[in-house]
Amino acid sequence: MKRIYSIFCLVASMVFSSALNAQATLNEQKNVIRLKGLANDMRSVGVVDTQGRFFLLADSEIHCRGISFVENGEIVIDIKRSVGVRWNNSAKRHVEYVFSTGGDYKIVVSDNLETEQENSKSRTFRLRLAPSEHKDEPALDDCSSATSRS
Repeated sequence: MKRIYSIFCLVASMVFSSALNAQATLNEQKNVIRLKGLANDMRSVGVVDTQGRFFLLADSEIHCRGISFVENGEIVIDIKRSVGVRWNNSAKRHVEYVFSTGGDYKIVVSDNLETEQENSKSRTFRLRLAPSEHKDEPALDDCSSATSRS
């Protein structure tokens, strides 16, 4: 079944003009999202899924499977492999596939996601995806912490 993806970029919060030329592209054959034109220090990435749950993909402490930082401020997200960390109400950490259901997603890229967006460099992209199929369950070690990275 051929998947049809639509991607829409929307400026949600811009503090510094360096992010004005940022763009998102989708490669349907490779199932990857490329975020280009970002400042090199924008290395915190989070996603709000179709149910409004926030997933952390990368920051100074955590780096999950399926996201990579390329030179010149480019970020590549593998739709089928991407997992993220979320915490439930009792602060228990869960690692789950991020793009598991079809619908609207919001990707937030920032120099610091722990800060109010008005006080940081940030960019928000909105996209609509078809559901992804996964054959395995993600594990906690799919998201490494800064202390376990070499």
